[in-house]
Amino acid sequence: MNKKLLIFSIVYTIITVFFFIDISRDQSNSLVYVYIFPAFWLIGGIILGLLLRSGKVKIEGWNTIGFLFSTPLPTFILFFITKAVNPSPEYTQERNKNGHRIKEIKYAGGILNPERKEYWTSLDSITETNPYPLTEEYHLDSIIYYDKSGQVSKKELN
Repeated sequence: MNKKLLIFSIVYTIITVFFFIDISRDQSNSLVYVYIFPAFWLIGGIILGLLLRSGKVKIEGWNTIGFLFSTPLPTFILFFITKAVNPSPEYTQERNKNGHRIKEIKYAGGILNPERKEYWTSLDSITETNPYPLTEEYHLDSIIYYDKSGQVSKKELN
């Protein structure tokens, strides 16, 4: 593999991984990355294009793998695998019912996981004068799974 392409792809991948780690650590910065990622991809594409145009790098043999890791393609693949394996909640709702706080969490369906709703009940009791539980401890009551048409396909009660 060409040393320049190897160095470029390693640096490119390290910077991309750093961005993902930083986003997962501090999600308040995620909007900033809406601008940083495209700018980073544009700059990387220009540098890669200059390397190809100057003839210092040719796309052949092992250079193809280095070239692929010098593009956003692995980033998109990593993103879709992460979302398929561990989907984030679509929404969370809370309400009071029968002297407890009920938390409903909806997860969107994906390739590997069906759409589901989880229902959690606070361990602490609540009253009208104190409508929030004293601790954030909840017990998983049930999980309802939905099929592609939106119909209930399975219920798990705990």
